[in-house]
Amino acid sequence: MKYRRENPFKASFFIIFSADRYIEMAIKHGMAIALESKDLYQKYEIGEYPPKGWEEEARKGAKEHRNHLVKSLCISFCWLSVVSIIAIIFGIFKGKLDGNLPIDAAKLSAFIGTFLASWATLFELGGAVVTWKGEALHEKVHPIIFQVLFISGIGLILSSIIA
Repeated sequence: MKYRRENPFKASFFIIFSADRYIEMAIKHGMAIALESKDLYQKYEIGEYPPKGWEEEARKGAKEHRNHLVKSLCISFCWLSVVSIIAIIFGIFKGKLDGNLPIDAAKLSAFIGTFLASWATLFELGGAVVTWKGEALHEKVHPIIFQVLFISGIGLILSSIIA
């Protein structure tokens, strides 16, 4: 079986939409990193590496790391949702928001952009599980998720200013 480092952008998609596929990618990625060590690669070539049961242990670790990332995303989303609902209620009571159409596109863009940028920030503050090499797949995926959320949010905020 050929092991190679996985594409973190592709893994960012699968961490959300296909847990099983992500876990398989993380296992292969981890083994590829291990085999970059010359002594482990030599042991691999003669059949002394990896040790028995390595795949189950790797699967367990990949699943734990994936669950940590997804849990961090969900918790930060929930906190921001609560804060957003409170802000909306406050806006209604202050008379700044009402149910009349049309909806102000600039305000909506600013609101969604602020939500996304804030979500990304809370997610980032939760941090990723750090490994000793810093090369694990979940460590590569974490900043990509942050950047997608944050840059999307900032883009929407800036477009609301221009509009």
